[in-house]
Amino acid sequence: MIIKLAFSYIKKQKGKTIPLLAGVGLAVMLIFSMLVIRDSGYDSQIREAKNLHGDYNLFFDDIDMNSVEELKKQKEE
Repeated sequence: MIIKLAFSYIKKQKGKTIPLLAGVGLAVMLIFSMLVIRDSGYDSQIREAKNLHGDYNLFFDDIDMNSVEELKKQKEE
């Protein structure tokens, strides 16, 4: 019932239907492009942080040089 009504409106009002569908299509494309731009910005920030600070898997805070040498020896073993 509703589908028949919609199709009859589309057939009778072609001059209004085409701009309406074009507007809906443009709105969907704009929203999608905004989401893509946002996500690519996040990815860019992550890549920049990795390039600037390195891609560390482990971080030691307040460690002295003796401990550093011990850790290097353990790595070689």
